[in-house]
Amino acid sequence: PFRIVPQEEDAKEERLDKRSAEKNRKQRAGLAGLLRFMCVLVSLVITFSLQPFAIRPRAPGVNKLKAAPVTVLIAGARHFGARAGVPEMKVNATIDVAGRAMLLPNKYTALRRDKRAKPEDKTVSVAWRKTKAALESALQNTDREVATNDMIFAGSVLVVFGSVVAIVISGAEFAPLVGALLVFNGGRSKGLEPQPELYTLAVMCGLALACGEAARTPTKATKRKTKRS
Repeated sequence: PFRIVPQEEDAKEERLDKRSAEKNRKQRAGLAGLLRFMCVLVSLVITFSLQPFAIRPRAPGVNKLKAAPVTVLIAGARHFGARAGVPEMKVNATIDVAGRAMLLPNKYTALRRDKRAKPEDKTVSVAWRKTKAALESALQNTDREVATNDMIFAGSVLVVFGSVVAIVISGAEFAPLVGALLVFNGGRSKGLEPQPELYTLAVMCGLALACGEAARTPTKATKRKTKRS
């Protein structure tokens, strides 16, 4: 009768091991990719919620200061644009469009949650109209001392744009992580206290980087060594 020799048995087991290992690797990579996307999404929501990352409480003779990346970016763009030699008209036009676009997610979310608003008012177009007043408020209420701080402004740029780019490019979440560190250090120099949003974003970006690395790194299939009798 026909009998499979030990070498053929070993080769068959090795092929099965490789298939099983490859399947497990793809499953782990898919799970890691999903976890990364969730972490990046959380960091994006935190960024565009307009919650401050650092605050200096009001005290006798000391004004209250807040540093939210989106509003700092909008208010500081005029100062740093002029310092870079960009024409004022071009700076204002850019702020008017880009600033309102950055404020749109927050306004649209607020409209959707507003129980007093009519259903026909809960639209993107209505939210866009409301961003005009929100933009003026951001420019007026963001303290110049915070908006013109080099470290806080640079950190805000990295947080905002890095959070957006990280949705489509793995590894880009390193930018908001560095940005959070810059906001932390710049805020401490101005007496601002870090808020939970800053720490949460840093943790989410760190986890996203780890998950992204896990999703990219292939695991080598281990070969089973069988003893020959």
